[in-house]
Amino acid sequence: MKLNTITKFVLLAHDPVKGKFLIPDFYINYGIIGSLLIEMNLEHLIKLDNHLVIPISHHAIKNEIFFEILTKIGSSKKPRRIKYWIKKLSPNSKKYKEEILTILNQEHIIRIEHKRFIGIFSYKKSYIVNNDLREEIIYHLKDAVLSSNKISNEDLLILSLIRACNMHHILSDNKEELKHICKALDQVMKLSPISADLEKIIVEIQTALIATIAISSNTSYT
Repeated sequence: MKLNTITKFVLLAHDPVKGKFLIPDFYINYGIIGSLLIEMNLEHLIKLDNHLVIPISHHAIKNEIFFEILTKIGSSKKPRRIKYWIKKLSPNSKKYKEEILTILNQEHIIRIEHKRFIGIFSYKKSYIVNNDLREEIIYHLKDAVLSSNKISNEDLLILSLIRACNMHHILSDNKEELKHICKALDQVMKLSPISADLEKIIVEIQTALIATIAISSNTSYT
């Protein structure tokens, strides 16, 4: 299975050992919605007119998540901005995450275990079956950032999501090396910008996350 932006994001955000994710839920939520919109743009299912999301096609879409999102966008009374759709779709991100994990489970990349709490409440835990794939992706991304070679658009996208969702720490557990990687990543983003449409999506993810963090911080002091 060739991993796309969505499945890479979910795999990289997943704890390599524990059945949970490495970043808070609101990062996961916005990261998943953002990666879905990115992939839909890459597959020419949506386009951006300035900051407005415009559906291109509803036909012959096998991906149920894409079809659902396109239906929501298409049924809107007027074109909406990226920011609107990121916030509007984020309540569905848990469902989308479960569907993505199911796909990874079918490909034997993730193992889903069904559990019960005090024998009554059912819940799921997901575990990485073979961490070599995840480590291989991390090594490749780190090498891409630190090398002087031109970085691919595919790598730029996942690195942009890593930066937007504050996932830098997955690239290294050494503090000094991580500082060097983060500095190099900032430089890479300046020298190798992604397309204007995709950049807008990334910026809106960051804006939504900053607003959510600010609200959470204010709530904790009230």
